[in-house]
Amino acid sequence: MKLLLIMLMSFLFIGCNSKLKQLELEVEYLENLIEYSKTLPIDSIGRKIEYYSNMFSLDSKLVRAVIKQESNFNPLAISSASAKGLMQVTENSKDLFSIFFYQKEFDLFNEDDNLKIGCYILKNNIEIYGLELGLACYNGGPRVVKQYALGLGPKETLNYVPKVLKYYKM
Repeated sequence: MKLLLIMLMSFLFIGCNSKLKQLELEVEYLENLIEYSKTLPIDSIGRKIEYYSNMFSLDSKLVRAVIKQESNFNPLAISSASAKGLMQVTENSKDLFSIFFYQKEFDLFNEDDNLKIGCYILKNNIEIYGLELGLACYNGGPRVVKQYALGLGPKETLNYVPKVLKYYKM
């Protein structure tokens, strides 16, 4: 009886172990599939992200990471600070860039307009401050950069930069 019990337990353990291994492989496959799908511009927003990233010599994965954190890819998002669209552009930024782009009107809910302004701002911030401080500037403006560099500043920005970098590295 004792031998039968040991054999039964061994069989169950081996059976559970192989099922567990199979589940682990399936989870790993799905995780890899999800990661791979994040790199593909499979929709119109994805194609536009690629287009404007290239236009401003930005890594499209970085632009995607910013958009993920800013609006979670919702082109109709509005923040508590009234920033709008995919890249959460403010009205002040829109007015400034109307002059730069020789375009009288921008619709911040229009994906193209929002990406054009957002990528331009992001590119300039990174050129001036480098990647990490450029992201801090994108989130909190120029006044926040020095504070962020010292480990101070708004909690939102202190949380924002690591999250964007995490999404960027995925």
